[in-house]
Amino acid sequence: MITSRPIAELEYMIVFAPCRTAFMDRCAEEALSGGVLLGAEKDGKLVGFLCAVKEAQKLRVLHAFTLPEARGCGVFTELLHSLTKLVGTGKYTFCTVRVHISSRHAFHDPIVHVCKKLGFIQTESVHVFTCRRDRDEHWRTFMEHRGLKMCALLSRWGYETVSFAKAGPDVIAQLRSPEKTGYGSTFDIAAYLDNPGKKAAWDMSFAALKENRLAAYTLVTHDAEKSVVFQLISDAVWARGSGVILLPFVQSMNQFYQSNCQTAAYAMYGSNQQANDFRRKALAGFYTEESETENFHYIPQ
Repeated sequence: MITSRPIAELEYMIVFAPCRTAFMDRCAEEALSGGVLLGAEKDGKLVGFLCAVKEAQKLRVLHAFTLPEARGCGVFTELLHSLTKLVGTGKYTFCTVRVHISSRHAFHDPIVHVCKKLGFIQTESVHVFTCRRDRDEHWRTFMEHRGLKMCALLSRWGYETVSFAKAGPDVIAQLRSPEKTGYGSTFDIAAYLDNPGKKAAWDMSFAALKENRLAAYTLVTHDAEKSVVFQLISDAVWARGSGVILLPFVQSMNQFYQSNCQTAAYAMYGSNQQANDFRRKALAGFYTEESETENFHYIPQ
């Protein structure tokens, strides 16, 4: 019989010591500091765990692990079911549970099966394009033949770039309130700027301006120790067609190649076919793999 309960950091560290990784430890640390760390027991012995962190009004599953000898016994099912029973009660009264799973994940099919079995609703998928640091020669070639000339032309048109880390309060205010600047963005960038848990990379995120008016920006976050994600790449309605989105994108990519990061990923909702087609063309030669992340959420009845 499989049962589950919250576990302490010491239990996690001792029981799973032989198979722990730096990524697992980070997930457990986040779960303990701002979420839930559940352990699963079989015959009184811990055989698996699940890490979830509270973000706004949701509990997002960061990671789950089952010891090899206990796989196929319903450990993940019990852990996820236990997590769903937390929502709608106590400090999780208004929460939902979110699960994001990559199409390339080794346990993709079983995880999706469990989510559907427990009543999770599948929402819009996200396409993820991944660039690797070892492809930097393609980036240098692009910059030498096209990028530098295009950036120089945009500069002559009066556009300039500034990192979020060095931007003045007026620029940050425009990022927080795009509707006031004619930007027309529906993205909630403030959620990244105001929430340390989102791990926004301020020195790797850039805004493009013309006469101090927000024209385009890239928002980059740290995903793991040597991985970053371009969460938002967007231009203002009034600046579309100018190609200004290239300026912050180039600056962010240059920062990526100058850092010790090994991968940079770009995400786009699957329904945005036009943008995905453009992303494939724009990143041709840079990205090394494309995957799809499927999203599931559970709403308490």
